[in-house]
Amino acid sequence: TIAPALITGTRMLSRMLPGDDSADSPAPAIPVGRRGRPEEIADMALAMLTNPYLTSKVITVDGGIYPT
Repeated sequence: TIAPALITGTRMLSRMLPGDDSADSPAPAIPVGRRGRPEEIADMALAMLTNPYLTSKVITVDGGIYPT
């Protein structure tokens, strides 16, 4: 399972944060300093699909916003 945080260009984000939905907009609460991009989630999905040894995991793709 992939657990993304704030990803640009999604309906969910546009409802939560109306206005500037750019990945490059400053997001000081996120340690990497920006929101995620859809292709970053797709990259993780591809990595998970191509690794047959990975099982029963929840992978967070969140730029460090949620400490583990």
